[in-house]
Amino acid sequence: MNQSAKQVIRVSVDSPSKLLHTSFHTINSQMVMHAVGSDGDLYECSISHNELPQCKILSCQPVLKKLSSNRHAKQVKVASIGLSLVAVVGLEGEYTDHVCVWDTKYNILLAKQSLQSSTDRTRISVSNIIYASNHLWVSTNHGIHAFSVERAPSTLSVALGRQAAPEERSRFPVIGQQWRFDDQGEFEGDMETDDGNQAGDHGILQDILNKEKIKSAKQFKSAVYKLLSSKQLPVNHVDQATMLHSILKHVCDRCAEDKKFWPKEGLVDIVKTGLIAASSCTDFVSCVIERGDIDVLISCLQHMQDIPDSTLALVIDFILRDLSSDTDDSGKSDTPKRCPIAEDKAELIDLTLKCPMNDIFMLECIAKVKFQQVMVLLRYLYYRLNTTIADDEQTLPANVVIDWIMLILDAHYSQLVLSPEARVLLVNLNQIVETLSHYHDEVDAVHEMLSNLPSPITETPKAKPDAIYSIEVLKL
Repeated sequence: MNQSAKQVIRVSVDSPSKLLHTSFHTINSQMVMHAVGSDGDLYECSISHNELPQCKILSCQPVLKKLSSNRHAKQVKVASIGLSLVAVVGLEGEYTDHVCVWDTKYNILLAKQSLQSSTDRTRISVSNIIYASNHLWVSTNHGIHAFSVERAPSTLSVALGRQAAPEERSRFPVIGQQWRFDDQGEFEGDMETDDGNQAGDHGILQDILNKEKIKSAKQFKSAVYKLLSSKQLPVNHVDQATMLHSILKHVCDRCAEDKKFWPKEGLVDIVKTGLIAASSCTDFVSCVIERGDIDVLISCLQHMQDIPDSTLALVIDFILRDLSSDTDDSGKSDTPKRCPIAEDKAELIDLTLKCPMNDIFMLECIAKVKFQQVMVLLRYLYYRLNTTIADDEQTLPANVVIDWIMLILDAHYSQLVLSPEARVLLVNLNQIVETLSHYHDEVDAVHEMLSNLPSPITETPKAKPDAIYSIEVLKL
């Protein structure tokens, strides 16, 4: 129904199934509807606001087949979170008494959270679920549960990562810790963990998120230290990551308003916990780059999980930005004997290039980096290719250097070939690649020759110390 409430949109389903529970959500001038059918399938349809006045019939398509059995479908409730994100409760089997978030675009379960209480193990009966104010609100026979929700981007890389490692799904928090209200509306706030232990008072966290109480970086560091060193953190790692992520998000929002506020030491302590997934807080890494804080950036590269390829490309662009002003034209040198960039930035580049990346998705990201920065990076990789021999922690492994050289050539090949500045570098790079190729051919030849040798002869057993008696056997 539109804003004037004069036009009614009739929804038809492409199967004889009857819609039992529906949910609507509007985002970026798009309206999406999710519904559970009597056949147990989850249906979805979307339409833009511009098309809405002319539309008379919407066609729904099944996106999740047999989400529930036919007889149990009436118990299933849904809440639309985004264009391809939906929360579901009331399912059977392993999802009993759980609220689940699904990505309907790639048919991936993003997260699930239990509705059970450690003190009350009776059967959960769900009456409704809605999404409002970045929270999922679930009404059950035990009370009202509120879950903070982080809407993760629906990308192929995220879907493949979750599908390849479903056991590590807890490292990518989508649903946060729950706050529960009893039937009288009183806030319990026990923040229960999986083992039934209470995680303590929320006082410290609430203080950190209150800019009236935390007015300086020193106070922020003290509060974070108290939070991390006490028993305020829940035992469950998902709840821990969500709590720390909410702090980082609060810092980003506050720094946008107050340019002078930057609690560097407290942020480093949070990042060093290793619980933060960079894919769920890309705004924080961007904020660190905007501030130009190298120490916090190094902590992010060393301790953050799941750093997106786009973020790595952003870090590379930041490191190589305005490089010629602090290298005394050494960045224009094509000699392998001299590092083309300053030592501190070389260490930071090494740390960035060592981070896991997907060359398919990185190709598009590195293509957006300016050609001037790409030339500096290629010169540095050429230098590393000459100097890297052993794969130790102090140098950049040769296979990583080769991967990044291939990536740059694929992304900027036309510019590199047409640029007179890059011609000498490409010729020199070709020469060293040919040398390394011949070297590896000789190594392969030696390996093939030695591999034909028979297995080593068994060593002669060492003489045992004399005993009371000795039995010796001679084989002819």
